[in-house]
Amino acid sequence: MRRLWCTAAILVLALVPHPLLRAQPAAAGTAGAVIVGAQSVLDKLNHILTSLTGDASVAVGGATQQFSDLISQVQQLAKDDFATPINNLSSNIRVSVNALQQVTASVDALASKQRECIFEHLDLFVAGLQTVTSGITVLGLPIVTAAPRLISFTFDGQITPDVVPRAGGTALVAGVSIWTVPSLAPTVQVKSSDSTVIGSPTPQPGSSVNDFRVPVAPALFAGRGGQCLYFDVTAYKQKAFLFFHYGKVKTGEATLPMCVPQQFDQSVSVLANVAYSVTSTGERTLSAKRFGFSNTSCEDRKNVSQGQAWDAEIPAGWRIVRVQQSAPDIVNQSNIGVSFTNSSVTAAGWLDTATCINTPFSHSLLHDTHWNMTLTPVIDGPNTSNIQSSGSTQPVAMNYPTTSNICASVPKDASSSGASSFWITLTPYLRGEQESAPLYVGPRQTDPTMDTFTYSDTDTTGAYQVNVSYNPTVVSGNCQVCASITVKGTCAW
Repeated sequence: MRRLWCTAAILVLALVPHPLLRAQPAAAGTAGAVIVGAQSVLDKLNHILTSLTGDASVAVGGATQQFSDLISQVQQLAKDDFATPINNLSSNIRVSVNALQQVTASVDALASKQRECIFEHLDLFVAGLQTVTSGITVLGLPIVTAAPRLISFTFDGQITPDVVPRAGGTALVAGVSIWTVPSLAPTVQVKSSDSTVIGSPTPQPGSSVNDFRVPVAPALFAGRGGQCLYFDVTAYKQKAFLFFHYGKVKTGEATLPMCVPQQFDQSVSVLANVAYSVTSTGERTLSAKRFGFSNTSCEDRKNVSQGQAWDAEIPAGWRIVRVQQSAPDIVNQSNIGVSFTNSSVTAAGWLDTATCINTPFSHSLLHDTHWNMTLTPVIDGPNTSNIQSSGSTQPVAMNYPTTSNICASVPKDASSSGASSFWITLTPYLRGEQESAPLYVGPRQTDPTMDTFTYSDTDTTGAYQVNVSYNPTVVSGNCQVCASITVKGTCAW
């Protein structure tokens, strides 16, 4: 009997629809409708696959490939019968189409779970998918036969077929013609992937000749996470000669995979961003302007004053606080002082008489008396800087249904003033590998109270409720942003 370990293929075939399927929708109850339905479920699987990484991506990718191959085989087999009602198909094509229907239903039961349920129970999802698709490879497409066969199993307490609970339990194994004589129970063995018998549970009658119940001890799963075990079932009928019934004769053997869940460590990290402003007193130097006076009188001193303003250069809230003076150009005596207001500078004082040659009859000017200087005001005022900083956490283990208080410390200046804003990104990880898509990207929120601010939101799929808390108070150079993640609804498997 052929056995499989977890498949490692991750490429997915792009199916080319039959021309009839492209031309018009397939009528219900036809081979074409079954194939279109299977392709739709395959699309769901591919969508899930894009959000997985690492081992989970490999396992789901391999199962998706097997499902894609099955669709291709049935599509090729029924290429001339797409519009034919299933009941009118030839027997071999009909059983193949029915088999695709069964596989599609089983895969859809898994792929249609809400995203949070898939990730909360990723081990069950992957193992269930591997169980269904491993059966494709082990059993192949069925042919018309009266021999017994197995189709699926459902454990007590589970609503989803082909999912193995972590703690084992009693399974209802369904098939065709498994227990046809009440006194002749089938023989059941549980085998490992190398055909080693690891258990021989005693079956109990089910509800019909097509099923039975069997206990599966959790010890059978120990150390076999990620592997596929197999139900090997031998069915019997009464041996008869003329009108005498004696003994039993084997009617056939059937095999059904049962893949054991393996734990996928799931974690999430928080990246928090904070934007705020810091206002401090700053200084700026204004443009330089020339001040100057001259006296050419040989007889009189001259009182002088000159004022200049810098209104166009001074922002609101700023003022002149001092004036820088260049080396003066002074000839003869003078007394000039420099003063300033918030926006202007004034130079004022007196200049002595010019240097002249004086006679009783005339005054001859030799040179003037002058004072010249370049003055440069310095202003100060409020200087506001807009700052954005970020902080992140290491991946934190996801605990279902709620993962609480994942807190990121974000550097923040203690002198910050006014309202600040913040936003977060939650990034999921599987077995330490970052997934391709974030779990949640939060909107930018402004904290007008300058006190602890909280809000609640849901992720883009509506699967999780995210509660975010921002504490703007600076402690040891950091503020803090925390997130809690809660699964919405109940995940039933």
